[in-house]
Amino acid sequence: RDIGVAAALGELADGVGWSADAVAAVAADASALQRVRTEASKASASGISGVPHAQIGGEALHGAQPVSAFAAALTRATARAAEAE
Repeated sequence: RDIGVAAALGELADGVGWSADAVAAVAADASALQRVRTEASKASASGISGVPHAQIGGEALHGAQPVSAFAAALTRATARAAEAE
């Protein structure tokens, strides 16, 4: 479905329990659109090219990752924090 079409976006929103009217209002709000574009530009400039994306202790995890990858990143971040103390 083309989420650029307001009716399709509203139907998808409604299907997951969001208000189709509220989603349509945000989609039609030029300032909200500008905020999204600004945040997307910041993300792109910082190397984020997709979702999901997580930053853990300065380390980036791109794309879907197994739990073990998050656990390892948390372990490394904890070790770095302990060394810095």
